[in-house]
Amino acid sequence: MSENRSNELVPVEITVESLKAKIYMIRGQRVMLATDLAEIYGYTTNCSNMN
Repeated sequence: MSENRSNELVPVEITVESLKAKIYMIRGQRVMLATDLAEIYGYTTNCSNMN
């Protein structure tokens, strides 16, 4: 299973407001979804490939 991945960094504009919108409070803990973190860091997850 080989994928052609580029090692090139692609800048993503992240604002404080957009970051805060991706943080959820669950049982008193602040959490982020894996798909949101992957988007910020320029990766994909198995979850984001389900579309």
